[in-house]
Amino acid sequence: HEMDILKHYCRGICTHFDPVAVPVMIHRNDLERLAPLWLKYTEDIRADRQGVNKWPIQWNDNKYVVNRIEWVAEMFGYVLAAAHLGLRHEIVPLQNVPSVNRKLSPGVPILHFHVPVETSTKEKWGKTDQTAGWKSPWPVPAGTDEVSARMFTALHDAREALGQTERTRLGKWGDYYAIWLNPQNETEP
Repeated sequence: HEMDILKHYCRGICTHFDPVAVPVMIHRNDLERLAPLWLKYTEDIRADRQGVNKWPIQWNDNKYVVNRIEWVAEMFGYVLAAAHLGLRHEIVPLQNVPSVNRKLSPGVPILHFHVPVETSTKEKWGKTDQTAGWKSPWPVPAGTDEVSARMFTALHDAREALGQTERTRLGKWGDYYAIWLNPQNETEP
């Protein structure tokens, strides 16, 4: 469905789509050309949340896509803008991704989590969970893959070092995502 999204918004202008995501290293001259189109495509995608161009359910449902379009509109906007301008990317591994990578890659500096992560005992944690801000699997169960274990350890260590935030203290972590994902308090059809 990701390719359907890209083809829908680029409407024949683009001849390729590089499979890029964060982080991106880009020359400032390219960024200067890309930024206005990036914003335009991102706004176009977000504007289609409702109305005559409303997204097909497949674009915004985790049963069909890994990343719901409303959650990654700016990432699609970037890919579309780069494709529109004919910018190509050299894909370099800069991040370990729980649920994609099982072993930590030496020299890869970033830990990127964007989907629910599971331990060896099937305990799950995701950043959109109601308890995500104050509860994650700890201690990490033996047998959990290296990347997920590193992520759970980093979450635990950050909470230990920084303490609670106002949102976690009040138990409102889940409200943040509920409001962000549904700003007009829409109901499903």
